[in-house]
Amino acid sequence: MTVNEINKLFRSMDKSIYTEFRDYVALHVMLDSFGRVDEVLSVKKSDIDFEHKSITFQRTKNRRVRTIPLTRQSIKLIEELINETEDFESEYLFLSVFGTRLTPGTFRKHLREIVDRSGIDKRIHPHLFRHTASKMFLEQNGSLRVLQSILDHADSSTTARYAHVLDDTIKVQHGQFTPINLLKKKAKTRTKRSNSSK
Repeated sequence: MTVNEINKLFRSMDKSIYTEFRDYVALHVMLDSFGRVDEVLSVKKSDIDFEHKSITFQRTKNRRVRTIPLTRQSIKLIEELINETEDFESEYLFLSVFGTRLTPGTFRKHLREIVDRSGIDKRIHPHLFRHTASKMFLEQNGSLRVLQSILDHADSSTTARYAHVLDDTIKVQHGQFTPINLLKKKAKTRTKRSNSSK
């Protein structure tokens, strides 16, 4: 997904409605934490460290607990969501309108409805947010090795699927910052070469 598509999707959500605000927070957390949908929707309130601004995934694909930093914006959204659902007295963060833990199936259904309404002509599913976050991380010069740790890939070859993004970033950065550019700028400041007669 592009930044414009994500913003378009987020703008199409009516955050005054509980279910849409909850889904907005979930998508925001998915992007910020690079988390899988099952991991994010399994998060308990106790898994959020507000002081250190982080989220801990207890229920992971590789069965390894991992803690990921979160931005101040994500923490603020999580706090708002907890305030919205305090009457349910549930240990889970993402809840249905009945106060039960939100399931990935229900979340996927809601996301499809939101995407259809947004007018984005692309197949958008929860795991795409993980891929998009990874791509954006590398495009901003994030380390492939750090990304491997964030994504919890046991095999570096799995993360290496994103290497083409890193290659593209290198090409763009090289084009912008190659020393040859400085030489060209210097050459432009010189006077026109005079013809020497022999």
